[in-house]
Amino acid sequence: MMMTGKRLFKRRLKQHIQFYMQIRRVAVDWAVWIYVLIPLLLTGLYQYITLWNMEAGWATYLNEPALALIITIFIFSGISISFLQSADILYLWQKQDVMGTLHRYRLGYYYTISLVKWLIVIGILAPIFMVYLNWTGSMLCALGLIVYFLQVLVGILRRRFKIQLGKWVSRFLIIGLVVVVYILMRYSLAHMATTGWVLALVTIVMTAYYSTYFIRQKQNFYREIDLDTEHKNKLLQLVLMQSAYIGGPEYLSEKISNLRKHPWLFRKSQKMFKAYTPEIGYREVFIKSLLRSKNWLLLYVQIVGFGVFGIVMFPFWLKWFMWIGMIFLIGNFLKTYWNKIWSHQFLDLVKWREVEPQKVSRHTFRIAIIPASLVLSAVLGYIILSYWGILFLPMIGLAIAFGVVEFFTKRIS
Repeated sequence: MMMTGKRLFKRRLKQHIQFYMQIRRVAVDWAVWIYVLIPLLLTGLYQYITLWNMEAGWATYLNEPALALIITIFIFSGISISFLQSADILYLWQKQDVMGTLHRYRLGYYYTISLVKWLIVIGILAPIFMVYLNWTGSMLCALGLIVYFLQVLVGILRRRFKIQLGKWVSRFLIIGLVVVVYILMRYSLAHMATTGWVLALVTIVMTAYYSTYFIRQKQNFYREIDLDTEHKNKLLQLVLMQSAYIGGPEYLSEKISNLRKHPWLFRKSQKMFKAYTPEIGYREVFIKSLLRSKNWLLLYVQIVGFGVFGIVMFPFWLKWFMWIGMIFLIGNFLKTYWNKIWSHQFLDLVKWREVEPQKVSRHTFRIAIIPASLVLSAVLGYIILSYWGILFLPMIGLAIAFGVVEFFTKRIS
């Protein structure tokens, strides 16, 4: 069966979707859904309802300059894909009609994806424009057309700059393009009632003209493939960096220049406890290694910070779930790091005296969970009961935290 441009596009699109599905399965597991995505979705839904009811106080800070900046960032978030592979080059050189068909489908796909993303974003921003800025539906439609076609045009131009020009020249041009787009969005938002549809028509004509011009241009096969490969490598790098935070090899995110530096805490390995028994030795190894590990310590701080953010932003009934859930997540974090330390090759170098892992981990986890529990409890207490909450709720939080420690240490063997 002869390979046509449409059939080649379908095959490459299927491979493109499979790649992203694999990335999603690696990066988003059940823990991410439960502790990150679902709380964020619930918070976003709650804030969205408050926007339509004009009850979100923070929305008053979103003036036209801030909205222009948000829209500009969105416009430059689009990425055009070539759907080319090295194995296609020889065939496409001989079949220019297939190449032209592939370009048209590729451009159509970019138009479609940009439209879907913009409909989501304009739906999120709609209450801000219509409720807080008193825009009409006609003004919002004109803005939607301007931003949609401008995103497509910018995406095509950015790719052409990277293909046809040098690295630094393309970067300077893209920076200049960012400035131009931001100024254009500032002007559009300020004069949408009078010139909105005129700007929309000009943007549509410019995008249509350059799209046809793009289809007629000869493609630089190797550079197109390089750009797609760079994009995929960036995604894979993000996934590898994430894996370093959840137990993967730490060199994945550790800079080479930092691998041989002395730790910034306990440089001379001073004793943390006066008494020194095998149990205390394991406890000291755990605490020191956690404080010296930038990745794991940062993850600890991020969990606490995310918990504080959720407690502050979530509605009243969700604050309690967020408080308990974050303490539970810290306990799971400590158990995961304990397993990493307990199985480390360093402990196999010397014949250590036998200890009870559950007993050692119980005392160690209690020390490590106290800072997180106190911070989360103090924030929740202050929000609910003001200064009295800071006095009483941390004690309840410690009791819950120690219960969480018992839960996880019983599962350590």
